[in-house]
Formats: sequence, C-alpha cells, structure tokens
Amino acid sequence: AHKKDPSDPDVAARLAAEYVRRGKAAEARKLVDAALEKEKGHPNASLVKARLLQREKDTKGALVVLELAAKENPDDTRVLLALGKLAQELNETDRAVAAFEKIRALAPAATDVLEALAKVY
Repeated sequence: AHKKDPSDPDVAARLAAEYVRRGKAAEARKLVDAALEKEKGHPNASLVKARLLQREKDTKGALVVLELAAKENPDDTRVLLALGKLAQELNETDRAVAAFEKIRALAPAATDVLEALAKVY
C-alpha cells in the first residue's frame, strides 16, 4: 500500500509502527517524519514518533510530540491516553489529569482511564 501511494500519511504511520515492532527504528523515523511533514500532528505518526523518542530516552521530546498531536486531534483518545501516561511518568500530575479527564468525558466507559486516574489521585 505504501508503494502504491507513498504520500498517504496513514499508511506511512502504520508501516512505521511495524518497523518499530521489528526493530528498524531508522526506517520508522523516516516514515513518521514524512507523515508529520504532510499532516501536522497526525495521530498514528505522532504515537510512533513519541515511542521512538522514548526509546531514545527523550521523554520531553515525546511529550512535545504528543501535546501537538492532542492539540491537532483533541478527540483522539489514543493520543490523549499516551499523553496522560507520559505526563504521569514525568510526574506532571496536572497535565496527566487533564488528559485522562478529557478521555473520560469523551469515552466514559474506558476502564483503562479510570485506572490511570486512580493511580494519579
């Protein structure tokens, strides 16, 4: 699919996630950077890039990527969950609570968010 349409950021992000899973970080980085260049804050590409940055021990960089993705996609619960968990890891409680509470408003039945909120509180 990526060979047919290399400009599709969704396909590029999915392929990058597969590269990460297979331990090919350099290839994944190229794809997510290209996807994010085409579509600022692309949710899947942002999640993959944040994962790559976390593997490189750049948690602050990962937080910035996720914040931009959350700003561009305010109703994407996957991005908000990743942002909340990373903020919680960095002991940024207010930021974590804000992300988790927003998910709770969007998807009240999300049990993983309730568990995360309980840990923060």
